[in-house]
Amino acid sequence: MSRSDVRIVKNFRAPKKIGVHYRLLSLTGVNKGTSYYLEGRRAVVGRGEKVEISIMDPKASRQHAELVRYEDTFIITDLKSQNGVIVNDLKIAQHKLSNGDKIIIGSTVFKYDRLEIDNDDISESLELSQEKNNTSKKSEGKNTEKNEDSRKKIILLLGAVLAFLFLSGEEEGDKPVKKSTKRIKDVSSSYEDILKKKKAKENAEEQKKVDALIHRGQREFREKNFFRALEEFNQALIMDPGNGRASFYKRKTKQALDNLIEQYFTSARRDVDSYRLESALVSYCGIIRLLEGYEDDERYVQSQRQINYLEKKMGMIEGDYKCIPE
Repeated sequence: MSRSDVRIVKNFRAPKKIGVHYRLLSLTGVNKGTSYYLEGRRAVVGRGEKVEISIMDPKASRQHAELVRYEDTFIITDLKSQNGVIVNDLKIAQHKLSNGDKIIIGSTVFKYDRLEIDNDDISESLELSQEKNNTSKKSEGKNTEKNEDSRKKIILLLGAVLAFLFLSGEEEGDKPVKKSTKRIKDVSSSYEDILKKKKAKENAEEQKKVDALIHRGQREFREKNFFRALEEFNQALIMDPGNGRASFYKRKTKQALDNLIEQYFTSARRDVDSYRLESALVSYCGIIRLLEGYEDDERYVQSQRQINYLEKKMGMIEGDYKCIPE
C-alpha cells in the first residue's frame, strides 16, 4: 500500500486530465470538500496512520473499509469495523460502487464519482474562455460610447421625474404618495412558500430514512443482537442528532446489554463457589459469544481470563474449551 495511490485535492472541481477518474468526495467532517482520487488498484480508509485515506473521525476504525479496483469501478468492503459501512442508507459487508453512491464511514459521509474527461470537454472549456475574453474586449469599446448616451438619458429622466413630483404636489397638496409594495410582497411570499415546501419534502425523506434505521434497531433489540441494534441507533442519531426515539432506544439497548452480561458474571461466580466449574464455563462463554467481534472490551478480556483459569483447574489444556466453534 502506498499513499501515492491516492491523489488528494482540496476542492471538488472536475480534473482537467483526459481519461477516467475515480473520486471520493468528502461531504462532512474536518476534510469537507476534499477530493480523494483513486489512482491505484487498492486503498484503505480509516483513522489510522498507515492507510491511504486517513480521516479524523473517532467513530471510524483504524482500518475501516477497503476499496479495490474491479473492471470499470471499485468494490468497497467492510474490514470488520466497529460501526460498519453504510452505502445509500443500507449497511453492507461488500458492495460494487456506482456513480453517485453515498458512503458513510464512522460519521463521515463520502460521495463516489466516476468522471470521464475527453478532448471535447477540454476544447469546450477553452472555447468558452476565449469567447468570454473576446466578448469582454468588444464590450469595453461599446461601453465608452454608451456611457455618454446613458448620462444624457439619466439627466432627462430625472428632470421628468422631478417635474412630475412637483406637479403632483401642487394638485394634491401635502398628501403623501403611497408606494405599492403588494406585488413585491406577493413574489417574496411565493418564493418563501416554494422553499418551505422543498425543505419539508427533504425533511420528510430524511425522517423516513431515520425511521427505517430505528425500526431495524428495534428488530435487532428484540432478537437480542444488542451491538447491531446500537449500530442502527447510532446511525439514526448521526442523521438526526436530536431524535428522541433513537436516543431512548440506544440507552435502553445499552442497559439491556449491560444487565445480561452482569447476569452471566453473577451466575459464573456462583457456579465457581459451588464448584460447578462446567456451568461456570458455559456462563463465561455466553459473554464471549455476546461480545464476539469486540475483543477489546474489558468484559471479554476478563471472561477469557476466567475460562483459561477454569481450564487449568479442570486439568484441561489452555484453549481446549471452545466457546465459538471454528
